[in-house]
Amino acid sequence: MVRFRTLRDRMLATFWQRLADDFRQFVRAAADPFTRDDANVTWINRVIAVGEQTFNQAAEQVGNRADALRARVLAQDACWGRLRAKRKEWIGE
Repeated sequence: MVRFRTLRDRMLATFWQRLADDFRQFVRAAADPFTRDDANVTWINRVIAVGEQTFNQAAEQVGNRADALRARVLAQDACWGRLRAKRKEWIGE
């Protein structure tokens, strides 16, 4: 929805900011062929966890009006479903 564009933009900025240090650690671990597979799984789990956490925090800011709460619930269901589908696609769990 257009009215949530600013919130979405802040959420995306927060998401990437929260992943910055983890990404550097991932790159170092992925460079080693002996730790690469574990690093990939750790990274994917971190991306999913940070995505869910960041989304939930942003969703709490949509307000208390009925239409906003409905949009929040629908968006959370969609987000959680997509995150779990991506995790399954990426690591098969």
